[in-house]
Amino acid sequence: MSHVIKRVCVVVPIYAGLEESKRCLESLIVSLPLQKIKAHLIIVDDCSPEPSLSQYCKNLSEKDPSIILLVNESNLGFVKSVNRGMLEAGDDDIILLNSDTEVANDWIDRLVAAAYQKEKTATVTPFSNNATICSYPRFLESNSLPTSETVASLDNIFSIINADKTAELPTGHGFCLFIRRAALEAIGFFDEQAFPRGYG
Repeated sequence: MSHVIKRVCVVVPIYAGLEESKRCLESLIVSLPLQKIKAHLIIVDDCSPEPSLSQYCKNLSEKDPSIILLVNESNLGFVKSVNRGMLEAGDDDIILLNSDTEVANDWIDRLVAAAYQKEKTATVTPFSNNATICSYPRFLESNSLPTSETVASLDNIFSIINADKTAELPTGHGFCLFIRRAALEAIGFFDEQAFPRGYG
């Protein structure tokens, strides 16, 4: 890897679903010390209608000063919320992570390695059991985890079988999207006029 990566910022927009969001954030926080690359977390509370979820995020940020919590005074939707998070991240590379996603092991290091394999790569999306074009093993389906596997054990299998392998995609997928800062600088942030609202 010829580029020096200073730091990666994981931006998680939060709106609803306390239990799913807790699983996401707890898996993420546990994984951060496992990475070789420095990584930190920005949570964007998009004016959640669930006081318990907002309070949970507030408690996390108060417990760990390295977690940045941005709270929207009104609901802005996905595009404006993640733009706010990406702006707050300064010159870091970005990972956008949906709040119902669970992560494990050295997932950030592997995304970084894939992103910097080629000079012109702008974004990287991993496999998931439920992510339309990135779904595995059945494409465009929600796949249940095998009963004998956990997220961490299945991820470990993928990390061995698919080590250093990448494939071109027609588009990135927002459930987990690594974005090189150089791409943001060249192209700009997400288009708030064309895609004003929604979490589509």
